[in-house]
Amino acid sequence: YSILWFKNLFKNLVNESLTNNPHFYFVSGLILYYTGTIFLFLMSSVILEKERAFILDYWMLNVFFNFIFRLLLLVGIWKAVQK
Repeated sequence: YSILWFKNLFKNLVNESLTNNPHFYFVSGLILYYTGTIFLFLMSSVILEKERAFILDYWMLNVFFNFIFRLLLLVGIWKAVQK
């Protein structure tokens, strides 16, 4: 649904800037977080079996996506409060 939301947003784009829209930050954060971490969780058995030495590197990638997600949520809340 978030991809459809973006498609609809760009199809019916009005003069409003996307950086002022708090929904843009919420949906962007959700897309980045879930697309980034879904591959890690789908490949978790392969990572644990084949590349156990690099498990901390993969975990840091998950932490990075989580940080970006939380940052975008905070910016979206901040923009919503300003409106």
